[in-house]
Amino acid sequence: MKGRRRRLTFEERVTWKESTKKEILRILDGGAWRFREDIVRELLVDGGGLVDQKRSLTIAAFRGLVGEGIVESKGGMVRLKRVKQ
Repeated sequence: MKGRRRRLTFEERVTWKESTKKEILRILDGGAWRFREDIVRELLVDGGGLVDQKRSLTIAAFRGLVGEGIVESKGGMVRLKRVKQ
């Protein structure tokens, strides 16, 4: 009989999402277009267990950054939005 899978707690989800946003901004710092999936895989490599939950939180972090206008997304690729001077 298989036991229930552990879910991330609220605090773990918030912590993962916030730290992921910082990592995404660090990775995209160069300004070039990058595939979103490549960045997701890169962030989940040493993330430990609970990969499915962390994957959905990572994608939610991308959506949050796009919604805030910090990152632009086009056809599965993302980059930091340029500031117009």
